[in-house]
This record gives sequence, structure tokens and C-alpha cells, in this order.
Amino acid sequence: MRSIAKPAPRPVLPAREKGARRHSAKAERLANERLERDIHAFAYSIAHDLRAPLRHIHGYSEFLLSGSDAASKPYARRIMAATRRMDALISDLLVYSRLTLDEMGLRRVEPSVVLERVLAGLEKDLEARGTVLDVEVPLPAVLAQPDALAQILENLLSNALKFTPLCLYPRIRVRGETRGDTVRLWVEDNGIGIRPAYREKIFDVFQRLHRSDEVPGTGIGLAIVRRAAERMGGAAGVEAAPERGSRFWVDLQSGETHRQGRRL
Repeated sequence: MRSIAKPAPRPVLPAREKGARRHSAKAERLANERLERDIHAFAYSIAHDLRAPLRHIHGYSEFLLSGSDAASKPYARRIMAATRRMDALISDLLVYSRLTLDEMGLRRVEPSVVLERVLAGLEKDLEARGTVLDVEVPLPAVLAQPDALAQILENLLSNALKFTPLCLYPRIRVRGETRGDTVRLWVEDNGIGIRPAYREKIFDVFQRLHRSDEVPGTGIGLAIVRRAAERMGGAAGVEAAPERGSRFWVDLQSGETHRQGRRL
């Protein structure tokens, strides 16, 4: 009869050692959180301080453009275009930093109401492209911070416009579905799509798949989308294929199953 060797008993750690390990893990987590807050506070400070000299550069460029000779005007225009791009980049950095640093007061929010406000701000851009917009209302209520949700929707809608070829009328569909205690919001377009290898990279800060002269933008918009979703206890992702459009999704806690006033 064969004997089966019994596994060696796991060592029992003394209560003091267990407590020390828990304390060490907690201290490391708090240190990492503090470091992340410090980094974003530093980024916020730098971005804020950069705006003043940038305004001066833009002002001097306007002066040069109004008084310079024909040969110098193209250079002044390039300087002004560069300052506008830098100002947009700084604005997005400030938004990203605030999403990390600011306290999120979550409450029950109607995405349809937030979407109306976002669409009002994008009305000229949408009309200029002849956009066909399909919104399934009402969108399910979510637990969110209204301004953070507005940032998500604005960036996803702007993204849909930017990445739809000029030869096509943009077709954008916004809808929502309830999945238990979670609401998934979708923003779908008929744009150029995304290769599978880049589905995660596009949510990183400063990740651009196209040159700025091909597609405008700062490379931070989708990072803002994911950061905002995560700060509200959710997630963000995309389903897409090249030349077949993109289907961006954002998961948030349902506003029907959670109490109001929760803070993160």
C-alpha cells in the first residue's frame, strides 16, 4: 500500500509579526497615495504658473503680426498657433490634476441632464460637421459627480468628431444600459476606429496615435475620461476595430441602488 505524503503545515506567524506586516502594507499604501497627490499637486502648480508667460508670448505675437512685414507674418502666426496648443495642453493638465486631487462628492445624477449641457457647448462643432446624433433617453441614473461626468461626455463626443474623416458625416450614438448595480454608458461613432494593440494605450497621458497636424488634441482627453470614471468608482474602455468606428463605454454605479452623499 502506497503512502501519500502529507503537505507540510504552513508556518503560523506570531500575532506580532502579522500585525507588523499589516502595518507595513498600510504604510506603503498611504505613502504611495501621498506621493501621487504630491505629483499631481506639483503638476497643477507648474501648469498654473506656465499660463502667465504664455499669455505674454501670445500678446507679443499678436503685436508682431499686426506690425511686421509680410515675410515675418508666417512666423508670428506659427508662434500664436503654438501658444494656443500649449494653452490647451495646460488646460487639460489642470483638469487631470483636479480629478486626482479634488474630493469627489458623489450623488444621484441624471446623465441626460448633464449631456444636454455638454451638447449645448459643442453645438457649433456638431453642426459644422453635419453630425447625426442619436441619444437614447432617458439614460439610466448614476452615482456621480456632475462636472466629472460632463468631462467624460465632452471628451468622448469631441473624440468622436475628431476621429471621423472629413469625408463622412459623423454619426454618434449615446445610450445606456443597467447591469445589476452598474450602469454602462456608451458613446459610439463611425470614425476610423482603433487597432486592438492600442485599446489600452490611448487612455494613457500624452498618448497620441496621430500627429497634431493630422488630428488636433493634447493626448490627454481619454486619460481624463478614465481618471474621472475611476475616481467615481467606475471604469472606462473601448471596443473598436480599424475603419469600423469606436464604441467607448463608461461603467458607473447605478444611482437607483446607492444612497446619496457618498464621498470618494
